[in-house]
Amino acid sequence: MNIIIVDNNGFWRERVKLIVEEILIKFNTNASIIIFKDFCDEFYNTLESNLSNLVLILDIVTDKNNGVYIAKSILDKNPKLNIIFLTAYAGKYIYDIYGNEDLKVKGFISKSDDVPKKIKYFLKGIIEQMNNEERLKYREGNLFIDILFKEILYITKEKDSRKTVIITSKGSIYTYKSLSYFEYKYNNQFIRTHRECIVNYNRVLYYNFKNKTIHFDNNTTIDYLSNNYKINIKDKCDNRIVEHKIKVI
Repeated sequence: MNIIIVDNNGFWRERVKLIVEEILIKFNTNASIIIFKDFCDEFYNTLESNLSNLVLILDIVTDKNNGVYIAKSILDKNPKLNIIFLTAYAGKYIYDIYGNEDLKVKGFISKSDDVPKKIKYFLKGIIEQMNNEERLKYREGNLFIDILFKEILYITKEKDSRKTVIITSKGSIYTYKSLSYFEYKYNNQFIRTHRECIVNYNRVLYYNFKNKTIHFDNNTTIDYLSNNYKINIKDKCDNRIVEHKIKVI
């Protein structure tokens, strides 16, 4: 999880940071916290860096900007983004938030409220939703399949067959679900690197354009990297925060 805090007041920046840190410890959740005093170029660059599981806690009235307008433009590009507003002007802006059907935010908090309680409530819901999304779930006949995403390396088509194969750290799982089914249902977890392959980019250690290979963090290597999909892996893997720095050869 990556949490961005934007507030033009230094007291509130520090207070929200401490509140969030306590909540993360309580829910045993790791996260990077990034703080800005306004919606500056660095803020937008951070948004465009494809950080995973992103949460924004935004002030509304800053020195140079209006958080409502900023959030609207952000959500137009990424409707699934998690945004919580925290403002001293709740009475003035509450209708702008909840009266706008296009502005789907996770929470709205007045700075005169019990802020720790409200942030905990909204963050808890977001964390639970993210935890649910961290499992690949589907029905195969009468069976309900449930796989941890962190175990999945890639999904590919079985040769000369109608089946799809989910390759995990523990073995292979065969299904009649299509690659497109998994790609579109879980598009925040997988990227297409080949006509017959999608990969869990969080497991990619490095890739080699010259040899057209992808190397995973468990020493598995595949050659499903075609020219048509190079941009996908470059965009996702070059910008994400990982334990191992992505290496391009």
